[in-house]
Amino acid sequence: MKLLIVDDEKLTREGLCTSINWEKFGIFQVFQGDDGIHGLELIKQHHPEIVLTDVRMPRMDGITMAERIQELYSDISVIFMSGYSDKEYLKAAIKLKVIRYVEKPIDVSEVEEAIGEALVNIEFARRTRSSEQRRHQENRGQLALSILYEFALEKQEVRCLLDTLDLEMNDHTYLFTLIIEFLHPVLEPRKEDIKNLLQRFGEIAKAQKRKVLYALKGDSHLILHVYHNEEERARTDTYLSEYWQQELNGFGHFFIARGRTVQGVANVYQSYNDAVILLQSGFFHDQDSILFKSQHRGTAVVLENRLEEWKGALRERDESKCNAIITAMHNELQSSHNLLPSQVKDIYYKYFMQLESALNQNYALAATPLAESETIWGRIEKCKTLSELSRLLLEQTGQMFKIYHRESEENPIILQIKDFIRKNCAVDMLSVKDISEQVYLTPSYVCTLFKNETGQTLNQCITEYRMERAKEMLENPRHKISDISVAVGYSDANYFSKTFKKNVGLSPSEYREKMLK
Repeated sequence: MKLLIVDDEKLTREGLCTSINWEKFGIFQVFQGDDGIHGLELIKQHHPEIVLTDVRMPRMDGITMAERIQELYSDISVIFMSGYSDKEYLKAAIKLKVIRYVEKPIDVSEVEEAIGEALVNIEFARRTRSSEQRRHQENRGQLALSILYEFALEKQEVRCLLDTLDLEMNDHTYLFTLIIEFLHPVLEPRKEDIKNLLQRFGEIAKAQKRKVLYALKGDSHLILHVYHNEEERARTDTYLSEYWQQELNGFGHFFIARGRTVQGVANVYQSYNDAVILLQSGFFHDQDSILFKSQHRGTAVVLENRLEEWKGALRERDESKCNAIITAMHNELQSSHNLLPSQVKDIYYKYFMQLESALNQNYALAATPLAESETIWGRIEKCKTLSELSRLLLEQTGQMFKIYHRESEENPIILQIKDFIRKNCAVDMLSVKDISEQVYLTPSYVCTLFKNETGQTLNQCITEYRMERAKEMLENPRHKISDISVAVGYSDANYFSKTFKKNVGLSPSEYREKMLK
């Protein structure tokens, strides 16, 4: 905190500086001025919170200086000092609402008491101002969310907010809505960063004769209404959208959707709806993009034959063909406008299932890259864009071919064990003892060897192969789920369903529905 002493007597100024322990009041900088004009210059330069000033001084007295302070810096606390018991000065002090009037000769304890009062007033003013600012922004945020919907202005609370905030938004105002969708929720510490970005954005908008009304909607969406009372200047408004694209670089992945410019606050919902629809198409664009209405995608695509091509490429272990199919599918889907993101994910799910099935049918059960604690569908659901989904499939395909290359060097005993499991997965009581007898080793040695070589236990391997066989059978609607349960080694259909859901992420009936859709 800073304090300014203004007095034409040097001894008085220096005496106050040295006789009071300013640091105990939280004051770490004390400046000195010899008259009111000099005092105002120092105030402009250093912005002190407290001014301790004499009343009678040459060039500009303390009363005149205090009046100027209240005009220019209303948050500064002023304390008068005077060696004269003049009622006129006392009246001026009361009129100017200064903290205290301290008489000369100076009593240090009286000055310290006045400083204490000033600090209390400053803290109270800060809290009041902070509370008012917070309440003001809360009202602005509430209004920003309230006008998103048609007929919002017919609600009394919305009208009341418009009147209270006095934002100059009316039937002649031009507005457009920006929605920033963060692909991962904004954590509390980062919200302070967003506030700083919003402050700078407001300054940029103001320079372009625009104003901004904004609100955070949940943890993933920032709604901004940019408005002005002139005809739209397209270049400027594009620049305002690009500000966020540049500033959020490194903040986390996002999409920015810009709605059309509308006239009248009652029509904001139209611009907002445009932006919402655009965000739904964001799945087909690259992350960190600005989405706008002229970005049309092409016509319907036909993908019926690609899955059969995919199965054939997997059977042939043709890596280049697999990659070409993924790339072609991605390009076709990106130019399509007839599918929803959920439908695209369903398509990719079938490709992932065939990938895992091909891997497991070739005995590479333990090393399958998709056999993780997270289900395949769970990983697909986390993909926010088509490009991300295609990259995931390419990565998993690449991992599969790495496994194929390693498979030729695999321990022949492990291959024997996997082959035996594949042929006997329908046996309900298939045990480690059965497997160990097949390879002429002790059960404990077989368990240790298999775990060390594959990273899986024998039971995990058995369960995984059974799930793969069950998925194959579920793709044929003629097989009853109860029959499939028995065919893969589960006499209890309920236990089979629970195990399937735990490993695949979907119940047998849900999986069948998704694959046959």
